[in-house]
Order: sequence, then structure tokens, then C-alpha cells
Amino acid sequence: MNTTRDHILDCAPKVFAERGYSGASTRVLAEVAGVNISTLAYHFGNKQGLYDAVVDQVYVALIE
Repeated sequence: MNTTRDHILDCAPKVFAERGYSGASTRVLAEVAGVNISTLAYHFGNKQGLYDAVVDQVYVALIE
């Protein structure tokens, strides 16, 4: 089952890759994922929390 959190994690890497950390605002991240900013905050706390989750996801994929 693909949860909202998983969906955000699927969308966020592209935004960070295209815009960089500084250019990837929470507003843009939320828009691309089709959620509101408070949903990002609920799942990740803030942009840094989402970025950390993306990096963790990439790291796990690399070591597999």
C-alpha cells in the first residue's frame, strides 16, 4: 500500500535534484506531491526532515 508519506518520498527527490535544497521550497514540494504544506509537516516536520528521509531512502537503495 502506497501511503501519503510514501507518495511524498516518491516525488521529493526530483524536486531536490532539479532545484537543489535551497530552491526546493516546502510550497513547491507540497504542490508537486499534491498535498498541502501541513501534510509535509505532519509526516516530516520540516524541509530538512523530508530531505533527510530522501537521503536515507537513497542510501538504503544503494546498499541493497
